[in-house]
Amino acid sequence: MAQQELKKYVGGGDDHRDVGRVRMVFDCIVCLCEVEPEEDGCKKLTSCDHGERFHCGCIESWLKEHSTCPLCRTHVPKSLCHRLNVYLFKLQGEIVSYCNMALENMASSIGDCHDS
Repeated sequence: MAQQELKKYVGGGDDHRDVGRVRMVFDCIVCLCEVEPEEDGCKKLTSCDHGERFHCGCIESWLKEHSTCPLCRTHVPKSLCHRLNVYLFKLQGEIVSYCNMALENMASSIGDCHDS
């Protein structure tokens, strides 16, 4: 991890729980604002060796448009849930098409019976 990407500071100030503890602060690569690893809403990409952290909303927006890490360009696989949703959506379309075709065939057969 590059030194400029990671900041350390000794806690103090308003939050008494942080007095005397060293806290890690990262710059979110997408929005360039600080994000702390313990902060709710930060995310670590598991496919990258550098282990950078991002705001959850930032990386989700990025991954909607790109399939790579914004820093190292490593491919980020879609989550199982996302892949399952895509599969089910396609399957639903195929089922609807099949049912429509079956109904048209049935209607055609009924029409042929009445014509005879």
